[in-house]
Amino acid sequence: MSRHDFTPLAIYQGQPQDLQSALLEDAFTMVEHGKMSLPEALKLGLSFIKLYRDSPSFERVSKTIENERIYKAGVIDRLNAVVTTNSARR
Repeated sequence: MSRHDFTPLAIYQGQPQDLQSALLEDAFTMVEHGKMSLPEALKLGLSFIKLYRDSPSFERVSKTIENERIYKAGVIDRLNAVVTTNSARR
């Protein structure tokens, strides 16, 4: 860990529980975006997380994740329509 890893801590203001929530939110962002486990995400340096959040890659991956979510919701809605139609025919 470099001495720079603690620099982004200045961003986190407020009560200790707020700091804990913000750090976990960053870790879960890395779990989702990096397709890694929570223990792996917790080992990442704060400077890397800040660097990633400020990069164009973050926005691109966020859009990809949102598009996947919309696609899956559409598939589920269509399957629900098929099930409802089949149930009505019986």
